[in-house]
This record gives sequence, C-alpha cells and structure tokens, in this order.
Amino acid sequence: MPTVRLGNKAALDRGQVIEGNQVTTMNVLDEDDLATRIRTITHADGLWPRMSSAPPAWVECDDPELEAALAEQFGCPVGRPKKWAVA
Repeated sequence: MPTVRLGNKAALDRGQVIEGNQVTTMNVLDEDDLATRIRTITHADGLWPRMSSAPPAWVECDDPELEAALAEQFGCPVGRPKKWAVA
C-alpha cells in the first residue's frame, strides 16, 4: 500500500485552518491503478481537499510513479525540504 506524504501549509481541522506547517500522510490501495490513486487524492471530493485549503508545498511517496504524478498534478517539488524534517 503506497504511502504519500504531503507538506501541508493550510491543514484543516473541522473546516478551520491549523496554523503552522504539517505533514499529511495518506495511503492508497495497491489494487488501484495510477489514475485512480491520483483521483483519490486530488479530486474535489478526494482526500487532499478534505485535509488542506491550499496546494501542498512538496510531495514524497514510496511509489516513484505516483510521487512524480502528484508533483506534476499539484505543481510542487518532490522531496521533503530540510526545514520540514522530522524531529
């Protein structure tokens, strides 16, 4: 099951933006094709719009094809910047 992490500058909690940078993690199903995985995350009724009110700052994923597709879809870089490093 691929794990996707996105840099979230406008994370939502009950529709309200949480201040500060967050890392949002989500999983998509192995059996879904690439197009379905992307739709699950990016579509207006998908996961990301429920979790953020802004595009992601970056993307990282253990599935390189999905990672590249999400970076292109969102127009964000691949890889977590050092300032977003896990403490």
